[in-house]
Amino acid sequence: MARSDWGPSIKDGVVLRTSPSALNTANTDDPYGCPRKYWYGYVKDIREPMGEDAAKGVKIHKEIETYLKNGKKALSAIAMSALKYYPSPGDTNLELELEVAPTECFEVAGIPVLMYIDCVSPYSRYLDTMGAYHEDPSSTVEVIDWKSKGNLDYALTNQQLLDTVQMGMYGAYALRRYDAQHVRLSHVYLQTKGKKRASKSTILADREIIAKKWPKIEALGRDIIDYAKETDVNKIPVNLKTCKRCFYGNICPKDTQHTIEMVFGKALDMSLLPQTPVLDTAAHLANLQAEEAVTPSVTVPEGFAAALAFIQVNDYGTPGLKGDAYKVACAAHGVAPAASGASPGEGKAGAVTFDDPNNVVALAHEVAGHVGTPFVIPAPVLPADAPASKPELAAEPVVGFSDHPAGFGIADPVPAPPVSTPTEAKPVDTHIETSNDNLGRCMAAVDSGKWGPIKKPDVIEGFKELLAKADSTAIAPAACPQTAPAQGVEVYIDCQPSEGTDLAPQVEALAKALCDKYACQDVRLADAQSDLGYGKWKGIITAYFANLTLEPGAYYLNARGNEILEAAAAGFTSAQVTARGIR
Repeated sequence: MARSDWGPSIKDGVVLRTSPSALNTANTDDPYGCPRKYWYGYVKDIREPMGEDAAKGVKIHKEIETYLKNGKKALSAIAMSALKYYPSPGDTNLELELEVAPTECFEVAGIPVLMYIDCVSPYSRYLDTMGAYHEDPSSTVEVIDWKSKGNLDYALTNQQLLDTVQMGMYGAYALRRYDAQHVRLSHVYLQTKGKKRASKSTILADREIIAKKWPKIEALGRDIIDYAKETDVNKIPVNLKTCKRCFYGNICPKDTQHTIEMVFGKALDMSLLPQTPVLDTAAHLANLQAEEAVTPSVTVPEGFAAALAFIQVNDYGTPGLKGDAYKVACAAHGVAPAASGASPGEGKAGAVTFDDPNNVVALAHEVAGHVGTPFVIPAPVLPADAPASKPELAAEPVVGFSDHPAGFGIADPVPAPPVSTPTEAKPVDTHIETSNDNLGRCMAAVDSGKWGPIKKPDVIEGFKELLAKADSTAIAPAACPQTAPAQGVEVYIDCQPSEGTDLAPQVEALAKALCDKYACQDVRLADAQSDLGYGKWKGIITAYFANLTLEPGAYYLNARGNEILEAAAAGFTSAQVTARGIR
């Protein structure tokens, strides 16, 4: 039956009518419900287009309706799978595709309701979950909704069915329309993917049970009245559990603090964690602004420009640069960054693109071991007031590289190759021994042509200028100014200052709080359907530490090798971290 056109449901911030599906869209207790989804879809009228699954569901509904009207089994394999759950066809007492106009229905919080019900059976008998007939108490009516699902594992249980807004409203209408004392609420599920199968969930409720559901439905009605008046989506509550597959995900703003409050509740705050004095934000901001003129936005690793030049002059071309590596390259040589925020690589080294500038220096060391030519970092000239060096503080080892289908990838830390003199230069071999032999295999594959011909992409003009300057004298004090450490918070990741506070206890306390809240022994073993499932615990921990306010001082977190600690370390941005060990 074609549905009537009732026009817009909201006009000038006023809700003219609503429906069970609209209220359920705003219901945060529903697995797919979110107030912002309601706001975008109904208030802003940005409707999600009908996808393939939805279109298939409409087709199945039409097939079932036609069969129940005339008894002709012109049914698809999907619709046939539920045949045992269909009432007898041709029964004129069945109400099919029932449209309940706002003028015929009840109101919710003063809002008229429009409903569409798939099937209403007025008989005090029903088909159970096995497809067999049973008798219900006298004065019972059954409301049936056909549900197409990709996987029946996600079908609602009998009790869950009773708790839905949609079936509660259907039940209330059926009780009133038929003046019944009981209503049977039923979902018939048809699996649309994989094996063709069907199931039924059904539960009997009386007037008192349905009445107990009404306060929640009324509350949702009052909520959507408020949402319709609001013009700023940031003031609309968000259900973060629904974000993963939400159609509006790309336009819906969400802040990190909101994420933490939604998961933990405001009661958690810092009470379950070791307390840290709150930083005076205004004063800290003033310090940052005062230091902005002398503090470079990115830190240039020692030997960065020389490393680029060394890689190039040894016929390995240049690696691609993006993110921090590209910013460092521009800062080191006074070149304005391009709008793309990246520079393509060329030659053999062009097979890899670096985000971490330290990896450029590491690659230069690896090339040195390959070609037998030493890579020597020119010593920078320090300011007169610079603190004395401390030889006892050993530098972090450089990283090696492992095989990756798309090029080189970061592997476990390995020592830098021994520096040899020019007289000890060894011939280039197609098999190069390195500490883990990974880079050797990659380079051998490049040399032998196994990766195909190397395409030499066009290099942006700014980067050509950068490379032209990258010679042994490029590391001048003017190009890489030395400044005193910024006053305030210092965070060391995977390295440790001489004095400082370990952040690991806070991470452990947070993990324990999560375990207590979600009844699991380890956050990594949390139930897949919980807020922590499918690795979401990592995002929660990262979000928490991204918002953690620290008192001025030194802090460290040795996270390497521990994925829980690494999730916390990911919460600190490059701007916040004073030093980070190379992995």
